[in-house]
Amino acid sequence: MNGRLMGSLKILIAVMAVSGLAHYYLKHFTKTDDPFAVVNHPLEPVMQKIHILAAPLFLFAMGAMARSHILDNGRRRENGRRLRKSGVIAMIVLPFMVLSGYALQVIPDAALLDDLALVHLAVGLAFVAVFSGHWLSGRR
Repeated sequence: MNGRLMGSLKILIAVMAVSGLAHYYLKHFTKTDDPFAVVNHPLEPVMQKIHILAAPLFLFAMGAMARSHILDNGRRRENGRRLRKSGVIAMIVLPFMVLSGYALQVIPDAALLDDLALVHLAVGLAFVAVFSGHWLSGRR
């Protein structure tokens, strides 16, 4: 597998995890004294923009990874090699993370958005954990 691709993917996952967690924290756990404020903290929109701008790059890197790593390992499985469960779970979790993230951008109902944000957070954290475990188990 291409080392640069894997390095880029790890950096993008870290950027998305940090910016997503920061945005969630700033939006839900900080309060402003200004009754006319649109955001609770000035960095909230910055973290959201970083997260949203990194998402297409992450998806591009995952697409490249699908070609150079995932499909190749699927072919190896046909020759008797086992797939790692962590990689399979990461690929199952990925569409839920992506679809919930896109839905957050288009759903207007505030109550539904809060629930969807929790789903996106949980699935995103699950992806990070499973991907990290997959990467670390492959280094052995």
